[in-house]
Amino acid sequence: MTKRIPFRIDRSRPHSLVQQMTDSLRDAIESGYYRHGEQLPTIHEWTRALDVSIRVPEGAIANLSEEGLVVTRPRKGCMVLPQRGHRIWRGHVLFVRSARSWSNHVMAGIFSAEEKLSREGYLVTMVVVRKDDRGICDLEPLKRELRRSFSLAVVFGSWHAILECLDDAKVPFVYADIDMEAEPFKGSAARLDFSRNAAFGDFVAHCVRAGVSHVCVVGKVESFSLVGSMLEEAGIRVTRIEVDAAFGQERVENLERETCRAIDGMFDKYGFKWLPDVIFVEDDYQATGALFSLLSHGVKLPDDVRFATTKNCGNGPAMSIPLTCVEFNPFAAGEAVAQAAVNFLEGREEKYDVASVSRYVIGDTFPEVNSVSKRKDES
Repeated sequence: MTKRIPFRIDRSRPHSLVQQMTDSLRDAIESGYYRHGEQLPTIHEWTRALDVSIRVPEGAIANLSEEGLVVTRPRKGCMVLPQRGHRIWRGHVLFVRSARSWSNHVMAGIFSAEEKLSREGYLVTMVVVRKDDRGICDLEPLKRELRRSFSLAVVFGSWHAILECLDDAKVPFVYADIDMEAEPFKGSAARLDFSRNAAFGDFVAHCVRAGVSHVCVVGKVESFSLVGSMLEEAGIRVTRIEVDAAFGQERVENLERETCRAIDGMFDKYGFKWLPDVIFVEDDYQATGALFSLLSHGVKLPDDVRFATTKNCGNGPAMSIPLTCVEFNPFAAGEAVAQAAVNFLEGREEKYDVASVSRYVIGDTFPEVNSVSKRKDES
């Protein structure tokens, strides 16, 4: 037996052992683990590896012979046949995502990666891992999937319980890290930067170049502000407007409405005196509410205050002038995930940390230093 048998028998399942082996072996052939012309393990090797009686592999081989997937020849054993009418994949990739509230733009990245891998000839299966009321991961769906053969797992998020489960199962994996603060997980093949950290750093550097002394950060109540911490480390004074908005189906409307009310309240109390050098909004839906309030009070951007926000490529607040923003590109994220997976599957050397898919875009709401005077000179 030259290859590790890529699946196990689960006696707790209601299906018969023969049916389990039939389905699992068919999956291993169609996913490309066992290829055309390859000799399969012997009946005795199957029985030892799966801890079953001889009747189980005999029945599974007979089923797959009838389907035209394998053939048994004297003195040559059982071999995989070339497939007619079946697509034979180059490999099998498992997508693992947590059941946290993934936003639409991240889901777009996941689907983009799935499409690219499918075009490259890889079968993709997706599994969702949830946490119970105590915050403990329910790993059973993942463990059930790992009884099948996988060339690689791609994890969206960095829950250590998921990564440890894959490491224990000896399945190579890459993972998309949202925070990029901790050290890379020991068992991973590559880590993809889904954070905005590098782009936040570019925003802070822009503030320093522009001589900014005060930034007001608008965010959700009790949420950690990485950009606020980075600004303070650069010696810039930070004040914060926290918006307490309920989540759920009306999340978007709540964030926009409550942010607008919070900014309105600042004008009601202080007039224009409260305006800082720069307003930075940590959520693009909140930015819509903030901009509505600012413009309704007659604020001119960037003359009265400079403005920047986070947003997603192809989404975010609509303005007649280009917004300065930290922009996440979900389609670039999907491409990065798929390319990292393909590089690993095809044996190409991969950088451990794959480049960020966020960038800092300088628009007219917070122009680059001297850009205004340059335009006047040009005119």
